Amino acid sequence: MRLFVLAGGFGTRLKPVVSDVPKPLAPVESLPFLGYLLKNWVEHGIRSFVFLLHYKASQIKDFVVGLEDTLLKDCEVRFVYEESRPLGTGGAIANAVETLGVNGMFMIANADTWVENGSAILRSCVTQSILVCRVPDAGRFGSVTIDDSGYVTRFEEKKSGNTKIWVYSGMAIVDASNFREWDGRPFSLEQTFFPGLVASRCLKAEKSEGAFVDIGVPEDYAKFSETIGTLN
Repeated sequence: MRLFVLAGGFGTRLKPVVSDVPKPLAPVESLPFLGYLLKNWVEHGIRSFVFLLHYKASQIKDFVVGLEDTLLKDCEVRFVYEESRPLGTGGAIANAVETLGVNGMFMIANADTWVENGSAILRSCVTQSILVCRVPDAGRFGSVTIDDSGYVTRFEEKKSGNTKIWVYSGMAIVDASNFREWDGRPFSLEQTFFPGLVASRCLKAEKSEGAFVDIGVPEDYAKFSETIGTLN
């Protein structure tokens, strides 16, 4: 199973505490955050990676290449760049599908989000699915509504005060055929692509009760740094 790693964002909200490297390389003890993700994915059997890069792309590439003789020695590693402008999460994937001639199903993961067992769960999926995790407060995330058959029926906007709800984890498994007619314009997975699948009743939700941390804001970056011993 091939994993597309979305690692091209600017990390604006994290810049007050991490400004010299891109967000996926935010230091956690002696290792960049991306190193923990890669270790987790490899342990769960992922051996093919495509890194989708834009902001400070060379730093991320150098870090990954530096692991090709150790952690990634038995893995296929590719890099695809958003050369002239950011393409959004959906556009970055469409660009990679077109550039590499990808066919069939592949996984997606955000490079700023830790999901303890996400890749292990998604590897067994045979239909297009998002991985959802439970959080105590939806203030930072939009919630996901799921019917009794496991299909996603609605995405809701961020709303503080919602408790113990399911949220999109930043991981999914999708089919390359959905990206064939891309017009070259930026677009968002969360705002455009996934809602389109929901409207066609083509998107299921796989639930994870494992640890979930999005380091996109300083508070949660600190949380991951403090608890890495129990998460890793």
